Amino acid sequence: MILKGWHLESYGIFSDWTLDNLGGGITVLHGPNEAGKSTLLHFIRGVLFGYPGKKYEGKGFVPKIRDGAHGGRLFIEADNGRWTLERMVGQNRHPSLFRPDDTRAEITELEGLLHHADKTLFKSVFTFELDDLVSLGGEDAEKVRDRLFSAGIRGAGKSASELFSELGGEKEELYKKSGRKTPLNLLFIELEVLEKTKKELVAKAREYPLGKAHMEELSEKVVLLEKEREEVFNEGTRLGALLKLCPPLREQEKLKAKIGSLNAPDSFPVKGTTRLEVLLEKRRSATLEVEKLERSKNNFAQELDGLKIDQALLKAAENCERLKKSLPLQRDRMERFLKTELDAEIARADFSLTLEEMGKHWTPDRVSAIDLGPERLAEVKRLAEELN
Repeated sequence: MILKGWHLESYGIFSDWTLDNLGGGITVLHGPNEAGKSTLLHFIRGVLFGYPGKKYEGKGFVPKIRDGAHGGRLFIEADNGRWTLERMVGQNRHPSLFRPDDTRAEITELEGLLHHADKTLFKSVFTFELDDLVSLGGEDAEKVRDRLFSAGIRGAGKSASELFSELGGEKEELYKKSGRKTPLNLLFIELEVLEKTKKELVAKAREYPLGKAHMEELSEKVVLLEKEREEVFNEGTRLGALLKLCPPLREQEKLKAKIGSLNAPDSFPVKGTTRLEVLLEKRRSATLEVEKLERSKNNFAQELDGLKIDQALLKAAENCERLKKSLPLQRDRMERFLKTELDAEIARADFSLTLEEMGKHWTPDRVSAIDLGPERLAEVKRLAEELN
């Protein structure tokens, strides 16, 4: 950074004084005693690093003599433009820093402008006073040379020899040739471990291309095997479906063969399909009725099993035996009765269908009124033979 000027609101003998646009190179400010040269020096240090308190009056503290705010601002030139730093006495902890675009900056950015130089280094190199030079007069040339040489070292004020001595002691604390617990020795041990690990990693890295190629080969095999597995699975699914179809197909073939062995009828009855559906429905009804009777019989049998033997019935054993022998005959009669009933139902259905075929003028009453005596039937047969 380059100091380009300042403005003092009120500081020592100065009040509302501005000096700006200092030229390049060296600028010399001279004047008689009490002209304010040291005051200006203290002002510059105070704006940059903070003003000393009142208890340091005579050792850096400069009181306000004239009207105006106690403090001021510095104009600083940096690589990116002109900055302004303002600090007032009593506000050391709250300086104001403004960027070239007049936006307020964080005070931490001031460290970057100062290149991280602290107050001690700045005073030793850039703003030392006459008293600092006088203090060198009592020392020999070697010590003066050391102090001047060490002025650029952070923490200036000690000679280079003292610093080298301290650095030597710190060096012994950091590293010992035969030691193992000092920080640098521990770092060297860690470095050896890391070096060994690095060699192992480099060896593994050299094997990586072969491993990668092998992995790619295995990946291709996995893809092929996965595809083959899917094909086998699909084929298994297809064969399983075919196996499930085998029994129905065999049954179908048997039915086809059975149908093929049947003789074709000479003629198909009129509305034969309708008649067949009616007959099938009658058959289903009769089957349900038979099942119902069978269930009733089973219930009666269970009830019979639960009955206690009546001694009076034993006396009628002869009659029971006779009835038992007649039971097949009765069952046969019952079956013939049911068959007769079924045939009658079928006949009634055929009768109804025939009436529909003959026309709506034919009714059951009209049919019943027809003479069906022997003479009439003989005449009908004769007419049928003539028609044939």
